[in-house]
Amino acid sequence: MHSGLSTADGSAIELIDSSAAFAALDSELAACKHIALDTEFMRTNTFYPLLGLLQIADHRGCYLVDPLPMQDSRLLGEFLRSPNHTLVLHSCSEDLNLMYTALDAVPAAVFDTQLAAAFLGLGFSLSYQALVHDILGIDIPKDETRSDWLQRPLTDTQKIYAATDVLHLLELRDLMEAQLKAKGIFSWFEEECRDLLVVAPQSELADNWQFSYANINNAWRLHDLGLQHLQKLCVWREQEARRRNKPRSWIAKDADLMLIAAGLANGVAVNGTAPDLAALSALEGVDKHILNRYGSELGKLLTSASIPTMTIDRELLNNPLSVHSRNKLKACQRIVQELAQDLTIAPELIGRKKIIVELVKEYAQEGAVEWPATISGWRRALLEPALTPILTS
Repeated sequence: MHSGLSTADGSAIELIDSSAAFAALDSELAACKHIALDTEFMRTNTFYPLLGLLQIADHRGCYLVDPLPMQDSRLLGEFLRSPNHTLVLHSCSEDLNLMYTALDAVPAAVFDTQLAAAFLGLGFSLSYQALVHDILGIDIPKDETRSDWLQRPLTDTQKIYAATDVLHLLELRDLMEAQLKAKGIFSWFEEECRDLLVVAPQSELADNWQFSYANINNAWRLHDLGLQHLQKLCVWREQEARRRNKPRSWIAKDADLMLIAAGLANGVAVNGTAPDLAALSALEGVDKHILNRYGSELGKLLTSASIPTMTIDRELLNNPLSVHSRNKLKACQRIVQELAQDLTIAPELIGRKKIIVELVKEYAQEGAVEWPATISGWRRALLEPALTPILTS
């Protein structure tokens, strides 16, 4: 259905608000090798983002796909999964997570223009607006970035803003792919795009929740027993946040889980072999709301094998480096900066600080360099010969 609206350059905006209309659009797009895509969603009081709109563009115009009135969303998932298309997005990590959780879909291939910008040395986290301005010389307003995308009807301003978010993606892709190929690094970019697709569903793999304790600041201060308690508490929070569809911090804040784990490990909140909920409530700083709502549940959790405790890996923790290791880290970071300057790409692409810290810690503890899966392919080929002499010194 034509909305009667158009973007600033005159491109038509069509509103697709039924399964039948989307099926017709899907047929029209079947021969398109590249399709521009963006999503609008809300996540203010839920764990999972709520899909409000899918924006699609080809070389003819822009299509706003409204999922709310559609009785069958399977067509959307089939479209996203189709191997016939490469979807062109900007900063697609959140979009991919949304596609997976809301539509059970991971695309066959993506072209991320923000990632392409990083490989072209334009900046690591360049916004869509900045990229369009820098490459195409076009200014895009940002007036609807905090809009309510679940309200109906959508305003004309919302529709034009949403369509503009995909309007320039195909032109950007054409220009940036040519530039990446001219630099001889298009295969590196393609590898990174494939990795994005692998990562997208991993947050929903329950096995990965066993390691969520490592994301809590100062977890390294706990002894192993405290970490075991923290691990169970973190897995429980992952499960509960999804079950209730509420943000993690609404279930329990990191600081509260740390205090409870430390109290249990120190025997302060233990009565015999079971957690003493009254003692937990008395721990300074613990939010009483958590224990009022979940106290009985936590008591059972921490004294049962319902959530088995895996081996604690202290190497995952963000503990402080020794002076010698900090010097190695700085030397490695200098090498990364030099490689980035020589290649004119964003240094974060070659090796973020977290990755380099992982290498330094591994050598300090094991006396050997173990290259993790996060450093593979083109990245390892660059870093291994450059960093090994520093790490082993």
